[in-house]
Formats: sequence, C-alpha cells, structure tokens
Amino acid sequence: MLKIAFVGCGKVADQHVHDVDFSKQMQMLGQAGDTVVLLVAELRKGVNLEKVKLQNDQLQQIEGEADKLMLESLRELYNNDHATIKVIMLKDLYEILEKVFDRCRDAGNIVFHIVLKHS
Repeated sequence: MLKIAFVGCGKVADQHVHDVDFSKQMQMLGQAGDTVVLLVAELRKGVNLEKVKLQNDQLQQIEGEADKLMLESLRELYNNDHATIKVIMLKDLYEILEKVFDRCRDAGNIVFHIVLKHS
C-alpha cells in the first residue's frame, strides 16, 4: 500500500488516512507524467502530428480514468461511516490529485495545439 507523506501535518493526518490505498492513483499519475515527458520530447524533435495525437489521446484516457476513480473514491467515502476529519482530509487529497491529472491533460493539449499550429 502506497502512503502519502503529509509535510507539516505530522501524525494528525497520518492517523486518519493511514489505511487508504493511493496506489492506483499513483500508478496513473506516473503514466500521465511519463506521457507528458514523451509529448515534450516529441515536440523538441519536431512536428510529428500522429505521434503527438496518440500520446495526447492516451493522456486524455488516463485523465478520464482518474476522474472515474475519484468519483468511486468519493462515493465510497460518503457512503460509509468515516470520521468527519477523515472525510475532509481525503476529499481534499482527492481534489488535489484531480488537479494534478487536469494539469497533465492541459499540458498535453498545449503540446498538441502547438504541433497542430506548426504542421
């Protein structure tokens, strides 16, 4: 089980979310980050619309899967009996992860638009 370190939160956060598994999110985040790196590398090589389109589509798919996972996680969080502090902390963490996936998607879209403009 992957644990997220809470810098500055000490034991307070850890005691409330220590049993939560973020491994799916981290795996997907790794894939999204790798894809963004590939997109930027492709941009540096030159304009290859087909490769960039495939990589951007992959990034869109990862972001969509991350959205579904977040909704499932929130559903589980709200439908089960959890301490209020745990619900608040996990909701915030899920929203932060959602923003990270959105930024990866945004970066992919920017690279794709640059390639479209120069193709």
